[in-house]
Amino acid sequence: MDKPNARSSHKEKTPTLGGFSFFVSLVFTLFLLRFFDNDNVGINILSGVGVLFFVGLKDDLVGVNPSTKIIGQIIATLMLFLGTGLKITTLDNFLGHY
Repeated sequence: MDKPNARSSHKEKTPTLGGFSFFVSLVFTLFLLRFFDNDNVGINILSGVGVLFFVGLKDDLVGVNPSTKIIGQIIATLMLFLGTGLKITTLDNFLGHY
């Protein structure tokens, strides 16, 4: 249970580990779709989300400082972009600007 503090958005104890159910459902879905994944995109997605899951799990259990969390998020993003070949080709209409 997460105890409210000055940084919390809630006033009462709140259950943590909500990301666990999301992670398990994603792993299950990617397992079912593995036969349609010729480019192994699912493995790259799973590796990036796995990094986020373990950083979030550690944060829920013992607490992690913000710099460690942002480093984990950057690593997960790089794993996704570099592993799948995704690229940003344009920033048209970024924040509503043309």
